[in-house]
Amino acid sequence: MAKTLEQIQQEFNAITLTTKEAYDRLQNLSSSKEFIKNNKDVYDAAEKAYKDAQEKKNALRKELDAAKGLVETKLKGKSANAVYQKALQVLKDAELGIEGYKGAEKYQDAYRKAEQAYNNAIATGVNLLPLGSPRIAVPPLAVAGAPGGETGTPTAAPENISAFIGTLADPANSAILKQVQQDLANNFGYKGPVDGKYSLPLQNAINSLATDRSLLPVSLQGTDFRTFLADKTSSALLGRSATGAAGGSGGTSIANYIADATQAASIVTGVVQKVLGREASAKEVKDLSAILVDAQKKNPYKTTNGIRTGGINEEQLLTDVINTGTYAADKKLGKLSTLGKLSSEVKTRKGEAQDLEAQAIRETARANMLELSDVQVNNFLADLKAGQDIKTINSRIRNIAAMGMPDSIKKMVAEGTDLETIYQPYRTRMASILELNPQSIDINDRTLRSAIGPDKEMPLYEFEKSLRKDSRWQYTDNAREKVSEISARIRRDFGFEA
Repeated sequence: MAKTLEQIQQEFNAITLTTKEAYDRLQNLSSSKEFIKNNKDVYDAAEKAYKDAQEKKNALRKELDAAKGLVETKLKGKSANAVYQKALQVLKDAELGIEGYKGAEKYQDAYRKAEQAYNNAIATGVNLLPLGSPRIAVPPLAVAGAPGGETGTPTAAPENISAFIGTLADPANSAILKQVQQDLANNFGYKGPVDGKYSLPLQNAINSLATDRSLLPVSLQGTDFRTFLADKTSSALLGRSATGAAGGSGGTSIANYIADATQAASIVTGVVQKVLGREASAKEVKDLSAILVDAQKKNPYKTTNGIRTGGINEEQLLTDVINTGTYAADKKLGKLSTLGKLSSEVKTRKGEAQDLEAQAIRETARANMLELSDVQVNNFLADLKAGQDIKTINSRIRNIAAMGMPDSIKKMVAEGTDLETIYQPYRTRMASILELNPQSIDINDRTLRSAIGPDKEMPLYEFEKSLRKDSRWQYTDNAREKVSEISARIRRDFGFEA
C-alpha cells in the first residue's frame, strides 16, 4: 500500500531526530583521541550508525520531495483540465451564437482559446479526447513581427472553407462553380440552378455540408473538401439522401454520427482515463459503449443554413453517466451494475483527492508558521476547484505569513522559500546552545521568532548571545563548561593555578 505524504513526512522527521542523536554521540566520542584508540570498536559502531542514519535520511528526503512533486503535478493537471472544460463551454455558447456570418469571429476566438487550453492540459499529463475540428473555418492568427505579414500555423490547421467559397464567387471561375453545382445536385440533392452563377442559397448549402463533414472522423473526411463533394459516397456518410435531403435553399438536414465498436471503445477509454485516472475494464467498455451508441441514436443533430443544433457531446454524456451512476434514456441500460460501481469510485477518489489537496495546503501553512482553520482550508480548496493553480495558493499563504517581516524576508518568501527554511539556521543554533532536540523547537517558538524582527533579521552571533541569556541555558553542559572555563581563567589570573 502506497504511503501518504504525511506518513513519509513523519518518517523523515523521525530519521532526522535519529541522525542528530547519532551525530551527537559520534561527536562526544570524538572529543578524546585516547578513547578512540582504546575503544575503536565502539567508535566504529557509532560512526556506522551515523552514516546509516544519514543515508536513510537522504533517501527519505528524495521520497518526500517526489511525493510533494506528485501532489503538485496532480493539482496542476486538475487546474489545467478545469480551464479546458470552461473553455469548451465558452466554445459551445459561441457556436450557438453563429448565424450565417454573424458570430463567426467570436467562435473563432473561442476555438483558439479552447485549443490552447487543450494543449496546456495535455502538457501536464492529463488524458483528454481530441478537441475536434472547428464547426467553421478558423484561420491562423498573424504572428506579431513576422516578415511580410506571415501568419502562424495552428496546432491542427483546419481546411479554409471561406477561401474555397471565395474562389467559387470569383466570376473568372464560373466553370469550376458550375462543376461544383453539378456535384451538389448529383450527390447531395441540391435543387438550385447549375449555371455557373454564385448565390446565397449555394453558399448556405456549401457551409452546411462543410460543417457536417467536420464532424466525421478525419479518416472519413477525404483528402480535401472539393474531392469530398465529387465523391458519390459522401452523402451516405453525412446521413443525407442524394435525392433532396439538403435543398437548394440550403435548408434543414437531419443527420447523426453513430460510433462503431472501435470508435466507441476509444471514446469510452479516454473518458474513463480522464475521470478516474485508470484504464477501463472490458465490461466498462462494453456497457458504456452501449450507452453512447443509444444516446447517439436518440439524439440526431440538425443543420440549418450551416448552423448545427442538437446532437450530443459524447465526452460530456459519458462523464455525467460515470459521475452520477445514472442513464435515464433507457431503463435496461440505466440499471447496469457498472454505473453504480463507477459512481462510487468517483466519490471515493474525489474524497481522497480532496484530502490530499487539503493536506498539501496545511503542510505549506505549517511550514510558514500558520495554522489554518477548516473553513480557511475549504476556501482554498474551493479556489482550486475553480481552476486556481496550487502554486498561486501556496504563494498566497507564504505572503500572508511574511506580513510584518523585513523586505529581504518578503523577497525570499515571494520567490517560494518557506519561513521554516529561513529560520532553520537559527533553529540549529538554538538547539545546539540550549541542548534541545531540533524537532522539539516549534516553528512558532517565541525565542526562535525573535531572531527576525519587523526591520531586519538578527546576525547568528547576536542570536547566540541572546540565547545565553535564556533561563534554560544555565542548566546546559555548555553553561557549566563556560562557567568552569571562566573560573579556571580567574584562578590562573590570581595565581592559584599554573
